[in-house]
Amino acid sequence: MGVGAFAITLIVLRWSTIKLANACQTHLKSGVFEIAFSPWTSAWAASLPSIVLVATLWMLAAPEFNSIVSGNTNRHPWNLTGLASPKKALKRSASQVESELTTQSRQFQHRLNVVNNLEDLQHARSPQPADVVVIVVESLRPELISPECMPRIHHLAKQGIWFGNHYSGGNGSSLGIFSLVNGTDATWFYLSSIRFSPAMNDLFRQAGYELGFFAGVDDWQPFQMDAFINDSQYDVFHTESRDWLASDRRAIAKAKSFLAPDGQRPPRLAVVYLYSTHAPFDVNPEDTPHRPFASRDYPIPYTPSQRDQIWNRYRNAAKSIDTELVELLDPTNRFIVVAGDHGESFLEDGTIGHGTRCSEVQLRTPVVIAGPAVESRKLTFTTSHADVLPTLLSLIGIQVSRPDLFDGEDVLRTSMHRKQIVALADFLHEEVVLLPRNRTTRDASYRRNHFGLRCRYSHLDSRFVSISSVDQRGLDIVGEDGVELARQWIRENPSRFRPSDKSRSPAIHSPAQEN
Repeated sequence: MGVGAFAITLIVLRWSTIKLANACQTHLKSGVFEIAFSPWTSAWAASLPSIVLVATLWMLAAPEFNSIVSGNTNRHPWNLTGLASPKKALKRSASQVESELTTQSRQFQHRLNVVNNLEDLQHARSPQPADVVVIVVESLRPELISPECMPRIHHLAKQGIWFGNHYSGGNGSSLGIFSLVNGTDATWFYLSSIRFSPAMNDLFRQAGYELGFFAGVDDWQPFQMDAFINDSQYDVFHTESRDWLASDRRAIAKAKSFLAPDGQRPPRLAVVYLYSTHAPFDVNPEDTPHRPFASRDYPIPYTPSQRDQIWNRYRNAAKSIDTELVELLDPTNRFIVVAGDHGESFLEDGTIGHGTRCSEVQLRTPVVIAGPAVESRKLTFTTSHADVLPTLLSLIGIQVSRPDLFDGEDVLRTSMHRKQIVALADFLHEEVVLLPRNRTTRDASYRRNHFGLRCRYSHLDSRFVSISSVDQRGLDIVGEDGVELARQWIRENPSRFRPSDKSRSPAIHSPAQEN
């Protein structure tokens, strides 16, 4: 805004000085010489002082710009003039330096996590290599995996590993998908060295897989997902402008073709992203068992009295996707992962949609993994998207050199009683909600009142402050009980968020203190 005003001011000054020069052009005589000033020369002579004046006033009125200049004395081009310098030396504490170095080390190590058992891989011993298909369904809530709503995926869930108490990496698509393809907490999303190099792609490519991505939507850039969803990351890349169920059908057909048997081809991994379950929820007229349901142009925001019909429309959209997926859901010779990118709120937490609050309905989403020799099992302890990649690698037989670099773990080797936290990121704020992994689906009443611990955190500056316990709606619990719960979680769980002295507990204060 300030730059635009500055440019307009320059144009007006330039025009006015040219007019003045044309009116007042003079001739100066000195001896035998006659010096004539052209209108353009006069214009520049008159406008330069004005430019300096306007620039000075703009600098004085732009403290944000000045802070950027002062904070980047070796980088910002304005400092080439020598007119700006930091008002005071930039100082960093030892703990800040330690945190930065630890974070940078983790980023570099992330790139060095490699497959170390290529000769023993399952697909190398099998006459017919096992393909992998990862199906990501937009805004998918766990209760949709039912015989009435998504019967085919429900049948698949009963055949394989059903993550029954599962959470996305965050309450937005960018956070959820990032966590899914990296095996890390979504807090790492904002560090470009990790975002531009998804671990799933790197490891499966090292293991000899060809990679394909298929989606009925292509708006990755506004959400910074184009860093890990682009044609350079995949051997086959098919996306198109959003056309809801029609473009989802085409994405499924492309994925089916990619996974079709083709002689002695290498094993393939296909990622399929389906968008029709995003509001306003596209529905196949032949898949509408849930009635009455709202029309496509239902009002937003809607009232509680309209909620049930919109909920039915959402369930019909899920039923439509379930029908379209039938030819991709055979686990006989391929590993299949079905996951939501996040949940969806229908007024349960006081909001509509997702990405607005770290509540249970916006964060919970289902995951199912099925495939050759995968035994049926339903998990009840807390899991997150960070656990999916380590578990999938283990099922396929891919061993990595540094499994500790994953924030998630192979759930088949995880004790449900271990003390560890799961971190779920907020789309709107630099905050996370921490959940205890050893809480099970049987703790529903407890979860309603004490859902998690809200913290302010960012890898970019290593801040970590515990704010308050939150309830199932993502609202702060004010009172001593919430603070004591926070202290208990910090004592029981080694903090993966503050790499400096772990003997120091992070600050804990109530929302009232925060304000």
